[in-house]
Amino acid sequence: MNQDDQTEQKESSTISGGPAPKPKLSRIKSILFSVLANLAILILIALSAEFYLSRTAAKFDIAVIQAKYPRIQDRAGKVEAGRNPDTKIPHSIIYDQYGLYDSTTLRQPPAKDVFRIALFGDSFVENLGLSWDEGLAAQLEKCLRRDGFNIEVINAGFSGIGSVRELELMHELLPQLHPNLALLNWFNNDLLENLNEQYSKSPPKINFLARSYLYNFFNYKINNLEYETFKSLYSIFFIHGEMEKNTKIELDITKQVFDQMQKLSSRYQCRFGVVTVPNAISFSEITTKEAYADICARTGKKLKDFRPGQPYYFIAKIAMDQNIPVYPFLFNDFKRILSQVPPQTMEARQLLFFASDPHWNEKGCAFAAEAICVWLQTNNLLINESAKAD
Repeated sequence: MNQDDQTEQKESSTISGGPAPKPKLSRIKSILFSVLANLAILILIALSAEFYLSRTAAKFDIAVIQAKYPRIQDRAGKVEAGRNPDTKIPHSIIYDQYGLYDSTTLRQPPAKDVFRIALFGDSFVENLGLSWDEGLAAQLEKCLRRDGFNIEVINAGFSGIGSVRELELMHELLPQLHPNLALLNWFNNDLLENLNEQYSKSPPKINFLARSYLYNFFNYKINNLEYETFKSLYSIFFIHGEMEKNTKIELDITKQVFDQMQKLSSRYQCRFGVVTVPNAISFSEITTKEAYADICARTGKKLKDFRPGQPYYFIAKIAMDQNIPVYPFLFNDFKRILSQVPPQTMEARQLLFFASDPHWNEKGCAFAAEAICVWLQTNNLLINESAKAD
């Protein structure tokens, strides 16, 4: 049979009801099935990762555990698994009846002869990468007891918040904790967080993404790569000319919040003070004079006065203008220690900070505790004479 005969036979079989071309609808179904199958696989992988992170939480990153408890009250009496991000040594994260990171799930009322200090602040106070006895509150308590004071220091920190929400926590906790001294630990990003919190019309929505470990894990990683975010915490103070409008608003909010904190503390027979705290970014290559000169050049401005510690002095002035005791010199204290080794090296960083996280490590907390201990005594902030041990 020649080629023409074969072609004619095929055409004849088609006309007579033989094999027909595959319908277009079947191809669409096949593509749709393939898409759905791949989507199902991705969902399964995401759910598996979510489950795995929910079981390990702080073992990955300090910030991830925040997703589980968006409100401090939600974690009262809970115990979580934590791990130092550098040493990988595990520890327990214990929350007391107030939802505060503590050494016990039940913090007892203060004895009459004990001077109680409540440390308010964000992640620098909470120290989720450390066991409780390695953190700032425990080490400050140890320093003051060594110097003869009958002292109790409460870790009233809550990661990821600014001074506006810290004021809300003070409203809630001061009548329950009954401290003799409320000490706020202030960090640069409080300025931006205060602006967001002040003008937020409603509390943050607790949706799936906000509570998702997987989302928060990747969001944390991405934020760590965005150095411009960290630079913006400082660059506003160095550019030539008028201070930016939002910075003025943020500083004004801070002034109002400090005033309210002081009045609130006084209402509960409690003194109020402020300590400014630096992080590892303050001493990194992205906060050099050259880095900020580049930022200013790209915005058509000139570098005016390069002082990485300058934000702390703005805060110090706000506090001093309101007769609030303030210690703005931790930046200089840390800088002095770091100057003893080659700058911007891992050796320098790990003197005070985690290698993979900008927060204080155990040595950083110990150094800060010593400096704050001296400042408290020098400025007579431990005013309750009964707190002095016999």
